[in-house]
Amino acid sequence: MITPPRAIWGAPLRGALEAAVDGGVDALLVRLPTSTAAEVFELARHARPLLAAAGARLLIHDRLDVALAVRADGVHLARRSLPLAVARACLPSGILGYSAHSDDEREAARDGGADYVTLSPVFATTSKPDVRPLGPAAAMASTRGSALPTLWLGGICAANIESVARDSGVGPHGLAAIDAFADAGTAGEEARRMSAWLGAR
Repeated sequence: MITPPRAIWGAPLRGALEAAVDGGVDALLVRLPTSTAAEVFELARHARPLLAAAGARLLIHDRLDVALAVRADGVHLARRSLPLAVARACLPSGILGYSAHSDDEREAARDGGADYVTLSPVFATTSKPDVRPLGPAAAMASTRGSALPTLWLGGICAANIESVARDSGVGPHGLAAIDAFADAGTAGEEARRMSAWLGAR
């Protein structure tokens, strides 16, 4: 589960997170690109106990300082972030993810100490309406050739992912979504269906 870009901690987000975790979501990525470090920290510190109680992990997007301050399980970086090697030195045993958009970036992520990469957008997404989606066939081919475990991102929801033919041993290591988990009323069912799809490969 990835937070909406301007999320704040409150009953709607807490309810959505609880439902998603109950349905099988095993990590929350706090991604607030326009928020201050204090705002990111505030949301993360509230979410952390809920996640810990469920055995789920807390990751922070871009803000290594906040990840360290809140004692998150890891950090997710992108091109504009600190170098991967610097983050790995600060989080020697933490989870380190990276938004990779090419074979070269995936290889660099592996060499820099990343544990996983995201591949996006797999489907059309409202967060990047001007970016042409890869489509599941191209995403599957890219995932197959990845040097690191790959999470699909972009337009991920149960209906879209269930449209992709399942093939044992082939496919993404995991799935990441914003909108699919934004509503407490549907987040749990979305998570269960996506978890079932992943488990059936």
